[in-house]
Amino acid sequence: MDSKSSPPYFDYILATKLSTLISNLNRYFSLCLLICGTIGGILNILTFTRRSLNTNPCTSYFLASSISDLIVIYSGLLGRFPSSLNINPTFTSPVLCKLQFYLLYSSLSLSSWFILSASVDRFLSSCRNARIRNLSTKKSSYHVVIILTICSLLIWLEVFYCYDANLPIGQGILVPCFTHSNQCALFNSIFVTVVQNLAPALLMTLFGLLTVSNIKTISQQIVPSIIVASSGGVPSTHRMKQKDRQITIMLLVQVTLLTVDSMLIPVFSFYQYATSSSEKSATQLFIENAFVLQLLLLLSFLHSSSTFFIYTLSGKIFRKELNSLFFSTCKRLGLRNVQQRTDVTNTENNSTLNRNRMRITTISIQ
Repeated sequence: MDSKSSPPYFDYILATKLSTLISNLNRYFSLCLLICGTIGGILNILTFTRRSLNTNPCTSYFLASSISDLIVIYSGLLGRFPSSLNINPTFTSPVLCKLQFYLLYSSLSLSSWFILSASVDRFLSSCRNARIRNLSTKKSSYHVVIILTICSLLIWLEVFYCYDANLPIGQGILVPCFTHSNQCALFNSIFVTVVQNLAPALLMTLFGLLTVSNIKTISQQIVPSIIVASSGGVPSTHRMKQKDRQITIMLLVQVTLLTVDSMLIPVFSFYQYATSSSEKSATQLFIENAFVLQLLLLLSFLHSSSTFFIYTLSGKIFRKELNSLFFSTCKRLGLRNVQQRTDVTNTENNSTLNRNRMRITTISIQ
């Protein structure tokens, strides 16, 4: 009797622990992502609007993507903390339900397509053909941002028809905020998977590889160009500026992480479709739908909340502009001692480095 009753009891304990775990993740991890994403997003916007970076077309896409990421984390994460406490106005208000998913889907799509546009821009700017390079302009980046924004806002208007709050599914059970028909659910699943995840991820990977190929071609032509120039000729190869190279590195890291993040839910959806005909226990269904899927949905916001750290770790020019922003802010606030202390520290470090170099030179001469 004990052997027959132990598996259901074990399943109940497992389900209870997993429910508690996902509830705590929604409560605390989402709050952490929201705070980090807010601070990082504001710093991204302030940094990319600085004059030294704002002249590059690619930074227009970074700036637009940072704004979209802020909308993503607020429309997708702001309600998760009260939801863990069974308090969420979108569960009962049809207007808030529709507005939340409209902002979430449109901003998620824009964030991915802005980074894709930046990938195309880097490919254009790294081409050897001057006519193709001239397509990468600040004016064209503004046009692309406006066109993509209008298209995304129009495409996702279907949310106002498909989504609703307090949907009955039988036996007095109400679904808080979801699609009201199977046709809408199928359309949204396909549209989110293809337009929001797969298409941008594949195209970003393609243009990222093409950009890397262009950079390798340019690097291989540097020595012949120098030889031609030294002999009185004119270099025939196009060299990327140092700022363009650093921005390209920032973009490639961004594309890699965004591609991985975008593929989590499509891969899991493909697994569910491939195993839909297989017989699954109630415990396995609970683990897949109530734990794994919810965990992946939470992790899908990780990229939008961490772009500031991606730019800071991968971009030297971004760190330089961030330091300038910090010191200029301190100066405006009257905190000049911070700048003075930093200048004194840098002077002392440079002096120490020069003394060490002189010692090494003296020892090598002796």
